[in-house]
Amino acid sequence: MVRMSRTKFFAPVGFLREAKRELGYTTQQEMLLALVREELGFTEENASEVAAASDPWGGTLPIQYPDWFYLPGERKQTTVCAPEGLLEDAARALGYPDEEEMLLDLVRFALLHARRQKSAPRIAVGAGP
Repeated sequence: MVRMSRTKFFAPVGFLREAKRELGYTTQQEMLLALVREELGFTEENASEVAAASDPWGGTLPIQYPDWFYLPGERKQTTVCAPEGLLEDAARALGYPDEEEMLLDLVRFALLHARRQKSAPRIAVGAGP
């Protein structure tokens, strides 16, 4: 049987609950583990594209995200239970300094993608010929 370990991290109050509902997951636990596994799978399948997309000078392009993306507000501690070593190994493989930053980023980008998918048809319909 796989040994499980608990990882504690801080997240904005209500952020994970809202993300879970909006992304269609039953539990926060399910959402976090699914997003980690999804990102690891994508990175492994597209290793050459991921490597080519990184900036050789180490800079990042200035992208303007919506205000909610920066996760303002009060934070509270939460816990995720995962197979031992999964989150640590995933953070290392995905280039994150720690599990907390990785988990929050994965949720933020999943929400951003879902919200863009939802708004794209509305924008296309309103654009006209």
